[in-house]
Amino acid sequence: MKENKTETWLIPADFHWKFVNKSTLEKLHKVAKEIKPDVLCSLGDEVDYDGISKFTLKEYGDGIDECEEELESFKKGWNELVQSCGNPKQIMCLGNHNGERVDKMIYKLESKKMNREAKDVKRSLDFKTNFPDVKIVPYNSYIKKNGLILTHGEFSNDNHPKTHALRYNCDVVYGHMHSVNCYSLSQKGTGKVKKAISLPCMCNTNPRYRGNKSSAWTNGFAVITFHDATYSIEIIEVKNNKAMFRGKEI
Repeated sequence: MKENKTETWLIPADFHWKFVNKSTLEKLHKVAKEIKPDVLCSLGDEVDYDGISKFTLKEYGDGIDECEEELESFKKGWNELVQSCGNPKQIMCLGNHNGERVDKMIYKLESKKMNREAKDVKRSLDFKTNFPDVKIVPYNSYIKKNGLILTHGEFSNDNHPKTHALRYNCDVVYGHMHSVNCYSLSQKGTGKVKKAISLPCMCNTNPRYRGNKSSAWTNGFAVITFHDATYSIEIIEVKNNKAMFRGKEI
């Protein structure tokens, strides 16, 4: 009889490293050390790269310097997390901040005939270059396992889980919206249900640029266990610097 292999994946999303929430990061490390996942899979916006959007093209160099500093800091943090996990397989989905923003910056430079500068930006900020041992999934692409799609997320309307469920027509887990939401879509005549689940974020829920605006952002991450062609998901939310995981406080 064929033995079904069980795989455990640790799934953080939206570190936005410049604004990472230290309490949530600490709890992610604790869970990593406890479960020693087979795969560490980040669902995008690992860094914020706000330096790209903060400066005009004329002053773009100052913004890129900020981004490079954030990336170097994230590299150190990611390597520490990999060690806590026990050196698992590593996957990163790019988000709109570290995928789309970089692509737009490169396009602007190239359109101004600043090709050398564009190459410099790609070399310094590109994740494939900076993380050669990590499987990098392009922005708006995805990975699929046991019928489940994992991606950064691309829709941000008021009913984004429903939109993701309809557009992907498949079970999908994503980040991007920094909050826990779920929508189940019945498939008439099949007895099957497709669902979309958005995950909480790893970053501060009230970063300075939001100016204390109200939001639905929540902190946390997920653990997904794959087995026998299916999966189960556990979402660990961090509230008031406290969290529960499998019946105990972490």
